[in-house]
Amino acid sequence: MNKDKFRIQRVSGTPSRTGCISCKKRHIKCDETRPSCKRCLNARKPRVCEGYGPSTAATPDIATLKKREKIIHKTMPRAPSYELGSLPDVSQEEKRLLRAFFTFSAPCLAGHFPSIFWEKRVIQISMSEPCVRNAVIALGALHEYFNNGTLPVVYQKDPSSYLFALKQNTRAIGNLAQFLATDTPRMDLALTACILFVCFDSFHGKYQSAVIHLRSGLQILRQIDNSGLPYAKECKEEMGSVLMGLGVQACLFLDPQEDEHRMALWDDLKYATPSNPIRKFAVIEDARWSLSSIGAGMICDRGALEAIQDSPEYLKAKRRRLLSTWESNLKEFLSRLDKQDPNIDATLRRAALLKVCYYLSSVIGEAIEAEEHIYENIVNLCETIESSTLAYGTEPRQIFNFSADMGTVSSLFFVAMKCHNPTTRHRAWALMNRTPKKEGMWDSQICSDLVLKTMNRFDDEEHEAEATMTATMNNISIHNGDIIAGKPLRGEKGFFVMGKEPEVDIKM
Repeated sequence: MNKDKFRIQRVSGTPSRTGCISCKKRHIKCDETRPSCKRCLNARKPRVCEGYGPSTAATPDIATLKKREKIIHKTMPRAPSYELGSLPDVSQEEKRLLRAFFTFSAPCLAGHFPSIFWEKRVIQISMSEPCVRNAVIALGALHEYFNNGTLPVVYQKDPSSYLFALKQNTRAIGNLAQFLATDTPRMDLALTACILFVCFDSFHGKYQSAVIHLRSGLQILRQIDNSGLPYAKECKEEMGSVLMGLGVQACLFLDPQEDEHRMALWDDLKYATPSNPIRKFAVIEDARWSLSSIGAGMICDRGALEAIQDSPEYLKAKRRRLLSTWESNLKEFLSRLDKQDPNIDATLRRAALLKVCYYLSSVIGEAIEAEEHIYENIVNLCETIESSTLAYGTEPRQIFNFSADMGTVSSLFFVAMKCHNPTTRHRAWALMNRTPKKEGMWDSQICSDLVLKTMNRFDDEEHEAEATMTATMNNISIHNGDIIAGKPLRGEKGFFVMGKEPEVDIKM
């Protein structure tokens, strides 16, 4: 019997049960493009594709479930379970925060990509080393304050709302000083604590202190790399990647002209930057490492304290070549993806985030005004990343609102400040303003407030320009202190100048 005869054929033009949520609401045919429906994105009035609902496919058999469980266990490191009862001199409140960090904060700090550093190394070391344990408790307390809405948006001189976290961080610094005073301190443990200090100060707005800790961490990494110790190579690969990400994030956020530490950071970043950032992508994490390395190299090229022998044209051509190779490698990797892989959704979200960072790197690397479609692509991808529904799977999306890694905030801020299209600019602002987030030094509330003020200044300028043009055309003099014979009397102070953005850095 011919089995094809009994296959159910979909009737053309009728709404399908597997279409996106937006098309279902409008009772129209969905083209079922994943992760976002092109019919929504390419509409005359573009709308946000709300993604696809949970799959109604048949439940997989036991063998398939076991296979998926093995894959997930292999590719996604999970926080191990530890017995906290035996820890000396640890209060019940501290144990509670340790458990909360192991379960919630560590995966959140790792961000969209799994991290052995956050989900294994930090947890394991915190069980034996007081300097790391107190720093972990401090970060866990900050995370809890942030979720409860009691963590100030910017640094305050009166830190009463997060005093417990500050005390724990101070204890961690004191314990680290004692640890370093021993005869043979393990520098990898000191580097772990240093990274935790960078994150703590970044999250509560002490950027100057965060930069000092970051520079110290990069110099420790250099010492480890030159030491010939047995753990040097592993430490360079694991923690060098974390430091490189924190360094790129800080360099994008801070003005290097503010002080000597910030300027020197651009030079110190080379200690964590690989000389060859190109490799074939076996997993999506390889793509992330490669793009981060390219971005860090771009910063080192632009900010080195020593004279750069290469010409600007050569460096620009080099960046173009590296980014072009990276994009080709990503396309080749995505073409090999197995759509039945249980981790397909997470992989696609990570690929979308990397594509956002790729666009940002391309624009910054060229040092030219981006075309409007680049800004629109960034916003479309960010909407896909932040979508509450998945493309293929049925598991809910993880929320990364307190991450040490770069997410979408910096790219959305860049679009909202640079884009000339008011619709795209407003979409970027609305997406950034949707949920409070901290991504290292980047705070969504600070950025969205700054963007809103800027957009209001744009509107004021447009209204003033319109009033000026009307007064000039009608040969009218308005003697109200604002316009005389069509010329504005107000000085430049208080105006947002087109083509320039206000300082991102928050003065401390």
